[in-house]
Amino acid sequence: MALSRPVQLQWALDQTANNVLSVTKGLIKASLDDNVQTLALLACERFGATLAICPETTRRVENLVRKAPPPVFIKFLGEYIGYSSDDSATQLSHSDAGLRFLALSAALISSKSPFRGAEALRIMLKNSASDKSILPASRHLQDVLEALEHRLNRAGFAEIVVGYAMVLDETEAGCASDNILSQLRSKQVPDAEGIAKLVDAFRELERIGEATSITIKARSCIPWVAAFTQWCLGASPTIRCDKCSSNMPGRPDSRVSIFCSHDPDDLSRSNLRVTVYRNVGSPIDLLILVDTQIESPGMISLQCYGHWIFHNRAVGAPTLHRAFQEALPYALDQVSRLMRCTRLNEDTLKSREPGRNLTSWGINMDEKGCHAVTEEVSNLTANPFPKANIICETLSQYSGVQFDSLQTLPQGYLISDLPLVKAYLNECSEHCVCDGCKRRAQSYIHCLKEVFFHNLFRIICDVLAISLFERPKSLFLVSQRKPCVDFTEAIKDVLTSDQARACSIQSILEYALCMVGHDAQDISKDQWVVSCYKGQCVYPKVFEINTLDQSGFLGLCWTPGRLIFNERDYCRGTNSHEIFGSYGLSDPDPVTRPLDKFANQRISWNVAREDGYLDIGISYGNSQFDPFNILLNAAWTLIVEDCPHDRDKALQEADPFCKYSKPRDSFPDDSPTDDIKTLVVPVSGNDAFRALTLASMVCPTPSVLRKNACLQCCLDVCRKAGYHVVIC
Repeated sequence: MALSRPVQLQWALDQTANNVLSVTKGLIKASLDDNVQTLALLACERFGATLAICPETTRRVENLVRKAPPPVFIKFLGEYIGYSSDDSATQLSHSDAGLRFLALSAALISSKSPFRGAEALRIMLKNSASDKSILPASRHLQDVLEALEHRLNRAGFAEIVVGYAMVLDETEAGCASDNILSQLRSKQVPDAEGIAKLVDAFRELERIGEATSITIKARSCIPWVAAFTQWCLGASPTIRCDKCSSNMPGRPDSRVSIFCSHDPDDLSRSNLRVTVYRNVGSPIDLLILVDTQIESPGMISLQCYGHWIFHNRAVGAPTLHRAFQEALPYALDQVSRLMRCTRLNEDTLKSREPGRNLTSWGINMDEKGCHAVTEEVSNLTANPFPKANIICETLSQYSGVQFDSLQTLPQGYLISDLPLVKAYLNECSEHCVCDGCKRRAQSYIHCLKEVFFHNLFRIICDVLAISLFERPKSLFLVSQRKPCVDFTEAIKDVLTSDQARACSIQSILEYALCMVGHDAQDISKDQWVVSCYKGQCVYPKVFEINTLDQSGFLGLCWTPGRLIFNERDYCRGTNSHEIFGSYGLSDPDPVTRPLDKFANQRISWNVAREDGYLDIGISYGNSQFDPFNILLNAAWTLIVEDCPHDRDKALQEADPFCKYSKPRDSFPDDSPTDDIKTLVVPVSGNDAFRALTLASMVCPTPSVLRKNACLQCCLDVCRKAGYHVVIC
């Protein structure tokens, strides 16, 4: 594919007659905006002129940068999240050389950490510089890549890698060995030296009169090399396998050929070799690349991610694919109904409030860590996951198969009892050679039935975690990550027992945030408020709207861009301390009706800059509370959406076993006694103070949250559940 402008052999920094660097005002402003060194940014732009990048790729990058969505105002933070119009990516997009550099950076960011990417970039700049006395240091190049990461994660290079990996999977029937197939599927990435030399090879190929073709022999990283070839040159390489009879993807007239070799003697020194053929003379071995064992952490769209995961777990026998399609609607329905978020750590409880009597507050835990409430009111328990139609829609987007609705299993049946699932498990019993199936005593062989359920549990985790996000179709996900064992095990318990099981809120949130490439360190400390990594900012929906619904209280808002506060970029917003002041009610009225005694008062969100993060708290008076407590206490809340009566109906007479109470931490002066059993927080219709109440209570404090029901019905629910707090 011909490039719009010729590729230079070398790059240099513009200098005046007095050897003073010429730097544009835009570059200076961009370097200040992103806190990067101006010299490094200038060198990267000049280096871009030496890169062989096709027009299709530069247009894709230009549209991504120039057509960024407008900033979004986050009410509880009082700040905008979005993209700066003066950042480094915008400045680089104004020149063809800058766009080429952005295209290369997108591939590096999708494949390696900024540190490793900077190592490769440093080598590339050094190899092509006309004056090697002025070169930016690796740490400054790392700053540049980090400044570009939030912009370029959505460029789509990782999706091309995944696409090649899936297409190469189709060669399974023609491959002579599983070893060759695993080489074709591998998503390993060449090391820094290797990528730099590959860029050099493409430069020679695109310069007139330099080279005619390139041949690559590899034992792994084939999908990545093929994707990088298409990304740079705009055409698919030819891919061949000396032991495979299937037709490989690619153009037969391509100037780049990739050979999958299985002969260790052929590549005795490395796993990948590139040979450049020239017009005259014999072929010259240009470079030898050594693969790293680091797999690509690139960001890909939900559609691509689901296609890749579903493809990996359901590829092969048609009965397996049909078994997944049958099982998923039933399994998701079962888990979303029976999963609870009330798993607690007793040591944590004791450290937060030593000596607290949990039973007296209505906290009754079973052996699985699940909070037990009477069956009569169990249907009012707050559910972390959204409604069934939203989960079903997410499943359809994830799998690429249209599902009309989730399905409920008949009473007493398990997923393994479904007809197609049972047929596949019987097929597994016939062919499995694991020790458990007693076909052959090979204990190191994974049981096919266990593999089926492991994959099913993983897909359910993915779908439920993704369903927490608003607009999941636009979300970009990390293609490789470590699984969360706690969440997976809780799902396994539900599906194998058909009983309510508990999982911690932290486990679910950690799984969801890891799917979008976020650092979840603050979740384990119960201090997370907001995080912004890889160009996507995520925060709990309840923080923004203050409203707690029975379904989806763990919902997550997200928006592309950066989190900027007082002109500085932050990745984390957390609550590192709480302040407990004093405030109360002016008059202890008897409880007769729903009231809002805080109608003329306001809460606020305090945001303070700390070293590397924002400290965020929800405040009232001289007290500040941890917003994460809202989520923790919501898991213990019974939400009464409505009742047959008018929501403002007064009690027939004053209830002597209740009293109005204030929304403050753990109600230290209002512990239930023999004569006062129920505390009523008078915040009727005041969503902001309802959220404050949940934030101020020690976790966990079970409560009943009144929405559009009358006070008497809520008191009845509270007493049936054995609770002592009604948030009016």
